[in-house]
Amino acid sequence: MPILTIEALRENPWCVIAYELPPDPTRLLLRAASLAAIYCRDSEYLFVLAAREGDFTPTWWNGTDVTPDAHEESENLCHLAWEKLYDICDLLGETVDEPTGSMIKDLWNEMSWMAKYVKCKWLRWR
Repeated sequence: MPILTIEALRENPWCVIAYELPPDPTRLLLRAASLAAIYCRDSEYLFVLAAREGDFTPTWWNGTDVTPDAHEESENLCHLAWEKLYDICDLLGETVDEPTGSMIKDLWNEMSWMAKYVKCKWLRWR
């Protein structure tokens, strides 16, 4: 797995999920990575809500019994970003600032046990 760098984050904030943190990350890298993780978490939650309302359909979704619900991909990406944000904040010695009134907490609470502990379950259907 590639190692996360500031350059990689500047090119693509989604690297925060796909790349590993270096063994001794700088505070600057951790700060930038936390902002990227917040962006990924919040934007994917937007897509979860949109898919549930019928305003967003992922290109891979075909509506059969074999594929997961249309919101599953975004739900998993949101979870991965949230998980990475907690890891980053632990390294910074900080707590995660969760926006008050955010419905992201609802998503976290309603995710199944399997979705919380098995990363990217939707990949099996892709």
